[in-house]
Amino acid sequence: MGDTAEGVFDTIYPKHHKLGLNRPPFNVAGMGAMLRYTPDRALRDRLVEVMGLGKDRVLKLKHEKLDALIAWTMVAPVDLFVYDQTEHDYYEAPIAMWASRAHLFGEEGEFHEGKTYLGLTVDHFPSTPTPAPEVPLGPS
Repeated sequence: MGDTAEGVFDTIYPKHHKLGLNRPPFNVAGMGAMLRYTPDRALRDRLVEVMGLGKDRVLKLKHEKLDALIAWTMVAPVDLFVYDQTEHDYYEAPIAMWASRAHLFGEEGEFHEGKTYLGLTVDHFPSTPTPAPEVPLGPS
């Protein structure tokens, strides 16, 4: 989901800089949350975390990730970009708006590794869907 979402983001915003960790060759468990959850992309005026939705169309925001992204707003504005592969739409809004909606409407859940999250359905997202562009396939 994440790689597809990043491909859509990169098509919409070709003038970006890649940040964050992308499957590093070491275990990140011992790193602080702010390093583990460095936003994926930098634009001229903001940082952006990019996420994708599963077929259930529920955004699963880990509590520690949400806290880290809010902390990143002390450095620069942070947006969350969410790609809905099922509907081929995307949503984008400041992380504070996502956090507010998640705390109001999110349902508590737990991943198999034990990390907790707030599950937010698309009907409670803080922005309206925008049709996503077609993303060219990479080399075979």
